[in-house]
Amino acid sequence: MWQYNVLEHDGVKNQKWGIRRYQNSDGTYTPLGLERRRAEYRRKMRGKLDEAKNRLREERTRRRENRVAARKDQPRIKKTTEMSDADLRRATERLNLENNYIQAMERRHSGQAYARDTLRQIGRTAATTLASKMTAVAVDALVRQIANVTVDSNSDFGRVINEAANAAKKGGNDNQ
Repeated sequence: MWQYNVLEHDGVKNQKWGIRRYQNSDGTYTPLGLERRRAEYRRKMRGKLDEAKNRLREERTRRRENRVAARKDQPRIKKTTEMSDADLRRATERLNLENNYIQAMERRHSGQAYARDTLRQIGRTAATTLASKMTAVAVDALVRQIANVTVDSNSDFGRVINEAANAAKKGGNDNQ
């Protein structure tokens, strides 16, 4: 039955069954087919290039609008001649507060540095004093051991010297 709403297509006019205009039987393209493929490729690439250009144009426009909007949001800096007394007073107070904050932070850091340097110096002095006393005790113990002198063992100094002498004797006996 014939329907009037249907579009029918019976192929390419004057084309025989099994014969292709754009492709050979082995699958390669005819000169007309090559030209057609190149034209399709150019159309496709031109479309992609146009899309890329449009995206770039839209991005630039969006960035420009954002910059303009950001500039509008920032308050304009007034000259001092344009400022009222209250505005000038607020600006001066703000600058003074910022300067006070910076100075306080500098003082805090300088105090920390002073404390650190002082503690280092105290540590060096204590280490030097301790090392010199220990050296003196050790030398004295060795001298007494060599001279076979006894010391009053009731004093702190005597106990230290006797212990050092005993340690030296034990060390000397182990080596023999």
